[in-house]
Amino acid sequence: MAFLPVNPPLMSSIRNLCHIIYSGPRFRGSKRLRLPVSAACGLGRKHHLSSATMSKTVTASGSASQPPPLVSFFEHPNGSKDFRGRTLSSILKWSDADLEYSHDYIQSVFPLPEISPVNPQAPAVDHPTFEAFHARLELRERLREAFERILLFYGLKLETRQASPPPSFTNENSENINHASSPSQTDRKGHNNCSNPEIFRIVPAPNFSSASRSWVRPFGHNHLRITRIIRSLRILGLEPEAEAFFAALKSVYSSGKGNISSRSFTFWTRSAKRPLNIPPEDNSKNGWGNKGKVFLREFEQRRRQS
Repeated sequence: MAFLPVNPPLMSSIRNLCHIIYSGPRFRGSKRLRLPVSAACGLGRKHHLSSATMSKTVTASGSASQPPPLVSFFEHPNGSKDFRGRTLSSILKWSDADLEYSHDYIQSVFPLPEISPVNPQAPAVDHPTFEAFHARLELRERLREAFERILLFYGLKLETRQASPPPSFTNENSENINHASSPSQTDRKGHNNCSNPEIFRIVPAPNFSSASRSWVRPFGHNHLRITRIIRSLRILGLEPEAEAFFAALKSVYSSGKGNISSRSFTFWTRSAKRPLNIPPEDNSKNGWGNKGKVFLREFEQRRRQS
């Protein structure tokens, strides 16, 4: 049986069309098959790999006149558009239904250093992007804005306050779950500053009872998103916020509410606790110092030496 040669531009157009059909605004919330884009488009693993390779070229580091794609995307107030023509500001205005049923924005809003096999068109965090987020306060503030929006989608809220014993809350089902907080001392912008000790806390939002149903369950795609969000925050300079998020997740998991699977919690723990150069899906126990992106390995080495 003969096969026609793959035409990359044609396949890229087909992929974009499938994204529009299966994730576009007109179809969000409709009764359609919830299939991964790769499965819905019938694209094989071979083309995924070639697309990832092409994406690395597209997402190469910016020059002095053109910053990296993710830096441009996060610039306030009118950053550049993603591969679907959306700005960060427009995504943050989406309804909860849009955030739930669209599956190709999370990779850009909470990026990682690894190319996503599900959405290889989304840019990955490279060294210049990493340095820019750690150096530029306004980029971290935009990331925190995105984090606060996704927290509200999950029925949670980020608070910053002086260190104090965390209170507890009771939802309408009379189940006590503690407020979770990060023990880190931070300034108002989320970076270490012991002269102004504050802690970030994740507390239940008024919509917690209804919104938490999207993730307080044994498993679901939001569990995968949460794994990504924790590590993305840590990599891009919001580690105290990531610690507070993990503390809240741990509190909910330990309460037994929703029967969250131990596997999901294991991945959340790996994202929160592992060196930044080691992704949570890596099951190896040795050789971590030689794995992952070089700039993240070097960052971890400096952190251990400080």
